[in-house]
Amino acid sequence: SSGIQERKLLFFQVKKDHLIPLNGSKKSKYLKPSTISEEFNFYLIGLDGFIKLKKRKALRQKELFEIIDSMPMRANEIIRKNE
Repeated sequence: SSGIQERKLLFFQVKKDHLIPLNGSKKSKYLKPSTISEEFNFYLIGLDGFIKLKKRKALRQKELFEIIDSMPMRANEIIRKNE
């Protein structure tokens, strides 16, 4: 969706020591498999490469977008877009 592209979201599945891009995602220069545990977790990693959120279950799209849109870099993007 355009909301996914607009927020620059990438999706990956972690398999032991490598990442499997999902939904046409490209390789991430920040995400390293060693930072991710073996059990299911949902990670939100910022453009700066730091983990912003970790949950044991996936989020609904609306909830995810609200979290991202509340972040300072994203808030600035929204302001610039609306000017």
